[in-house]
Formats: sequence, C-alpha cells, structure tokens
Amino acid sequence: MAYQPSHSDDGRIPLLLYSGGMDSTLMLALETHDGKKVDTLYVDGSQAVDKIQMEFRARAGAMQALEEHYKKPVVRFSYEHRVIRPVNTNHQGFSQLLPWFTAAMDYADPQRHSAVLMGYVAGDQMVSQLHHIEAAWNALFMAISQTIVPIKFPLKFATKREIYESLTNHYPMLKDHYWYCENPAFKLVDGYATTSLVPCQRCASCMAHNATLYAIQQRDEAHFTRSHNHAASRLLTNYSGTLSKALEQHAESERQAEKDMKEAGPGWRQQYLDFSTLDQKNHIDPDTVTQISNAL
Repeated sequence: MAYQPSHSDDGRIPLLLYSGGMDSTLMLALETHDGKKVDTLYVDGSQAVDKIQMEFRARAGAMQALEEHYKKPVVRFSYEHRVIRPVNTNHQGFSQLLPWFTAAMDYADPQRHSAVLMGYVAGDQMVSQLHHIEAAWNALFMAISQTIVPIKFPLKFATKREIYESLTNHYPMLKDHYWYCENPAFKLVDGYATTSLVPCQRCASCMAHNATLYAIQQRDEAHFTRSHNHAASRLLTNYSGTLSKALEQHAESERQAEKDMKEAGPGWRQQYLDFSTLDQKNHIDPDTVTQISNAL
C-alpha cells in the first residue's frame, strides 16, 4: 500500500484525528515512520463510556509502543475534546463525523499544521461523500482564516484487509493497541463476568472486523490449497500411481536414503560428494591438477 506522509518542508506537521481504531492507528504509524512527529486529536462524542475507556487505553498503548520503538516521542501534542450529545438525537443515529469535523476546525492551526488527516477507508459509508466534506471544510476554513489547512483522507483507497495486514505485518508492536467495538462486553471466565472488557462480537464494527479476518483466512486457505495441489502434482510426476501411492513411494525413498547414510558411517558426506563416477570429460585429470599445483 503506497502512502505519502503529510509533513511539510517548513516544519509543520499533520494533525491526525486519532480515535484509537485500526485505521487511525495505522495512519499514526505511517505518519510517524522513522520517528517523525504528529499532533493528534481525539473527540469524545458522548459514545458508550466503556468504548471511550478502551479507546483511551488503545491510544495510550500505541503512542507508548511507538515511543519505545523509536526511542523518542512521536506525538508532540495529544488533544482531547468533548462534545455533548445533542438532545434531539437520542432515538436516532448520531454520526460522529460532525463533532470530529467541527473540533478539527477549532484545533487546526495554519502556522503549525500541514494537513488534517481523517481515516476513512474504502468501503466506509462516507467515502462517497468525501468530496463534499472537503468542499465544506475549505469553505468554512476560508471564513475564519486566510490560509487553509487542507483536509486529507490518505487511506480512502485502502481496504480493511490491506489496513489490517499492513498494521500487523509492518508494525507488530501495535497489533494489540487498537480498538474497534462499539459496545464492549465484560469478559466471561467459567461463566462469570470479570472486570475486563472485550469486543462484543455483535455490533457493526465487530462484524466488519470479523469479516475482514474471515476474508484473510479464506485467502490463506486458498493459497495453501494451491500450494498443496502443486506439491501433489510434482509428487505424481516423480512417482507412479495415485497421490497416496506416490506419497508412500516418496516416504520409502526417504527412508532408504536415510538407511544408506547410516550404513555409510561418518564418511557418508564424502561419499555423496564424490563425483568420480561422472563422465571423466567433466573433470580434470589428477596428474593435470598436480602439474598445475607445481607450476604455481
């Protein structure tokens, strides 16, 4: 996955809208590669208290893991902003876009920030509206400032599978430091609830995350099946009969080779490296070797 960091040559750094989810955690890792610094902003949109608690824990763990990895802080300022949930949305879906959008406009500083980064990815419901979000951002920013801090969506062409694999394969120190569940549940041990929180496995975010893991598992199993079929074809080429017969013949040849090496004793290696039985035209005559040695 190609990624272009948003740092500018004049010393300004990006303001990353960092929720602690998988997408924004990968964006944090990519933007702080090689120890570069960013500012982060977290918006408490009056969501589930347990979810906010787990996001705080995930964000703190990720920032500490990167700091330990690069031996220096990678987050210059970590802003936190709280928004009171509107009363008239108690029975409706409350989009988190608006509080994050308005808070980002308050914290974005043209003198310090090169860009504002939001972690929308391919497949998100709002991806088709990103051009409207950008247009609204530019229009409102021009009303309050002469200089626009551009808003960017660096992961908009990346799939959840690519993000998960990039995070777990290239930044293993962060694999346990992101959170995705909307309604954390208490972990059960022997049928009894504990004080530890775990993903509920029922909300939309859990379903999407599990779907990503399932797709990766299916792909890996398909790769294994192709590799297995290729190996079986090679066996059938070298041996006769069915695959089971070919495996038996291959195992017998391996046992015979092991038996030959044991019977040969300590000198078995020299025996297998002895090419004296090959066509003599491919080897220099021993007398010729002696003559060359004497000449040197």
